[in-house]
Amino acid sequence: SPPSVPAALARRSTATAAPPTSTHAQVPTFGHIHPPLPPPILRALTQHSVREPTAIQRACLPLLLARTDLHLLALGPTGSGKTLAYVLPLLAHLYHGADAAAPAPHFAVLLCPTRELAGQVCDAVRSVGGPAYGTRCALVTGGGD
Repeated sequence: SPPSVPAALARRSTATAAPPTSTHAQVPTFGHIHPPLPPPILRALTQHSVREPTAIQRACLPLLLARTDLHLLALGPTGSGKTLAYVLPLLAHLYHGADAAAPAPHFAVLLCPTRELAGQVCDAVRSVGGPAYGTRCALVTGGGD
């Protein structure tokens, strides 16, 4: 059975760092984003009933998927969708052209400033990358009690 939807995927917010432009406002679902997200990622999002990108995702995903601006700074309140805004393109680029049934070994290192955020990011990677590509996530933290 698929993992439960982490709070990062379930939260929705209308807040955004910048007002969406008319181009971004025309992206009603993840399937309408261009360049497109790979089908395995779209299926994983659908499994979690996540169908509509938030404002920050509508603004960031096209840039990151096109590799137009890899030095992107996106600000938004808690629950605005920032985590998926960078996790989805990361997964798409890691597995670009890979066979979903037998992906080559790929890896990424994500550094987070807090254990709480690191756990949230790992949950998002597992929830979307697991069903899409069999992605695993190892959480390594320091300074614990």
